[in-house]
Amino acid sequence: MHGALHAMATAIALPYALLAVCFAMVGELARARGLSGVVDALLAHAAWFVSWGVYLIPLASLAALSIAAAGFFSRLRRVAALSLIVLSGSSLLTIVLLHAGPLDSGHLLFLLPCVGGLLVSIWLFRRADQPAGAPAAA
Repeated sequence: MHGALHAMATAIALPYALLAVCFAMVGELARARGLSGVVDALLAHAAWFVSWGVYLIPLASLAALSIAAAGFFSRLRRVAALSLIVLSGSSLLTIVLLHAGPLDSGHLLFLLPCVGGLLVSIWLFRRADQPAGAPAAA
């Protein structure tokens, strides 16, 4: 059960992490002055992606699979849950802080799965050392 919940929370957190990266890139483009600054920032990102993206995409895929798979091993559950807490929390924080304007009910509804994944990750972190059939300590 722990592994399945951890894998689902990882699958929920990954699109939010990608969205947070996009928000950070759009925020950098918004800070650029004028059209030449925007073009310069886009070309810098494109050059970085062409040179390092070849390594980044397989490495990010391997990291995501490692985080998801680590939840199935009892020795790695605490580390896996902690890494998922960091991933979900930082993604949620980045999206909320870089959002322009106040959050309305639609935005909060959109962020609800990420918050749910964060709460499940915290619960998994707290229960990581307990055996599968043990009752939860208060």
